Amino acid sequence: MKQHKEVEKKRPKSSSTGHVKSPEVKGGSSGADPVVPITDKTNPKGTRLIMQVLEKENLNVAFYNVVSNKGSAGVDGMTVKELKPYLQKHWTRLQSELERGTYRPRPIKKVEIPKPDGGVRMLGIPSVIDRFIQQALHQVLSSIWEEVFSDKGYGF
Repeated sequence: MKQHKEVEKKRPKSSSTGHVKSPEVKGGSSGADPVVPITDKTNPKGTRLIMQVLEKENLNVAFYNVVSNKGSAGVDGMTVKELKPYLQKHWTRLQSELERGTYRPRPIKKVEIPKPDGGVRMLGIPSVIDRFIQQALHQVLSSIWEEVFSDKGYGF
């Protein structure tokens, strides 16, 4: 019987600059370790990152992706057709909440989907506003983290 060597999980150590070296990626072509900022001493709450999320071009792409994906309304009943008028009226408040870190997502709508074997599967549907904000965040974070993942690795 093979014995498995226990792997110690280590947390990346931050340097004096407030950066964390990303884990070594095997099979990568570049020999340099990418450095990912986790905090900035002048902006400890990640102000620069949220500003990227709130850039007009990023928000426009997020809006287009959410609307083109369609999807059901969340607990608030708002459809994707109602998103643009809502944002036109409430964007200043939403933007301020996001910048201050006081934005709170709405509850998730629970829906039971019948399974072929007779059971049900729970499905959670976020509100359209939350899907818009999640999409804007996803676009920025993906552009940062996708660079450091190995082409040979697959996450599920």
